[in-house]
Amino acid sequence: MWYETVIKLLLAIGLSGIIGFERENMNRPAGLRTHVLVCVGAAIVQITSLQFYAQVIGAYSADAFRLGAQVISGIGFLGAGTIIKEGSSIKGLTTAASLWAVACIGLTVGTGLYKEAVFATLAVFLTLKGLRFAERLTLKHKRAITLQLEMYNSSEKVMEVLQIMANNAMNIQHMTINNTGINIAMVELTLTYEKEIDLIGVLKEVSLITGVKNAEFEK
Repeated sequence: MWYETVIKLLLAIGLSGIIGFERENMNRPAGLRTHVLVCVGAAIVQITSLQFYAQVIGAYSADAFRLGAQVISGIGFLGAGTIIKEGSSIKGLTTAASLWAVACIGLTVGTGLYKEAVFATLAVFLTLKGLRFAERLTLKHKRAITLQLEMYNSSEKVMEVLQIMANNAMNIQHMTINNTGINIAMVELTLTYEKEIDLIGVLKEVSLITGVKNAEFEK
């Protein structure tokens, strides 16, 4: 019935709006409108697919979920547009994942699984909000420091630096690599660590790597 379609679309708007508002509030590339449009589009695709299947069932072979499967795979192109690469760091993966999730929620709503769609929305929202809080709480008890390197631009040399950080129980939170000349790069590592570490010793280890011209910690 037509009113059931209206209910499904309104539910899709409401559920995706919860996730989209969270992304909008975090100033992410894909915000409220993008998430709502993705979810509504996925929902109407599944509604159309099911209604068409009901009309032709028995007449010839048909798959009620073929269009929905195309949405799940096709949403990857839109998600890729929210991923930004800066140097060697990548941003936007969480937003890309949330777009894929709201598309799946839209398909669930379109299928008529309302409770499942609501539970999925709560799970996604709590993941975005709750786990961020848990990460901040965990990082609060850690020390943070930035390592700046001027070095030969080689993936092997960078891996040697990362191995030294791992050997000293230092966790890499963020890394950027910017070319400053021919085969020369500025590498910046944001590190966290819990126990007392001989930072001078770590600098000596890094400085001994062939190709490292300058290394210093910045708090």
